[in-house]
Amino acid sequence: MKIFTLAFISAFLLLQACKFTGDKTAVTTTAADSSSQPADATSIKGIYSGDFGGSPIYITINYANGHQVAGYNIHKSLRRNLKGEMVKNGDQWQLTLNEPGDNQYDGKFEITLNAEDKTGSGKWTPNDPKATTPKTFKLKLINNEEGSSYDASTVAGYYTNMDSNSELQVGADGSVAMLLYTKINDSTYSDQAISVRGSWSYDKNDSTKVLINWIPNASWPDKTTLFNFTAPQENPESIEGKSLKTDSLVFTVLLAG
Repeated sequence: MKIFTLAFISAFLLLQACKFTGDKTAVTTTAADSSSQPADATSIKGIYSGDFGGSPIYITINYANGHQVAGYNIHKSLRRNLKGEMVKNGDQWQLTLNEPGDNQYDGKFEITLNAEDKTGSGKWTPNDPKATTPKTFKLKLINNEEGSSYDASTVAGYYTNMDSNSELQVGADGSVAMLLYTKINDSTYSDQAISVRGSWSYDKNDSTKVLINWIPNASWPDKTTLFNFTAPQENPESIEGKSLKTDSLVFTVLLAG
């Protein structure tokens, strides 16, 4: 009886030891898997821009974990979500990004990004080859995840018109949103605002000019507007910063007092 009891206890202790060893191995494996994510995967997040068939495209990458990647692009005022996969190849990342597919001009991006100098190149293939032609392009980072710009001067900002209380929001991702109260006479503005969206780019021939491509609607039929861009002046007494102006539209960034 004693021999049987000792044998039973020995078997029980051996089973528990094996179970503990197995659990420990599982924990160790899980920890190894979680640490296998490339350290520089998130470093590619940011806003990239380049020429896309003669007009600017902005590609924003806001999620990257070394395997999956996601974001959106803005081209000719049209915003399309992106998601796909990323693979490390030496000091470069190879991205495959798909647009949703519910627009006739949707397609697939294949992009190679250099994690060191924040530049890249790629090609875009339309889902429907009859809708448009494939494109090749080059990209550079214009704004990183923390928001610091890689351009010497950037037009991005929140602009207002103090006379009419109109607003113009210009995003670093290429987006534009305007809320405009039109002038009825010399001193009166409409109570009803016009809301219009679009995308912007620096003029190809003059970096002091900004071209906005609008998404026209019944209240705003214009397709484009060319603004003169003025950088902020170093005047401690001024409350006005950079500005965007045309003959009929004036928007200024107000500085904190």
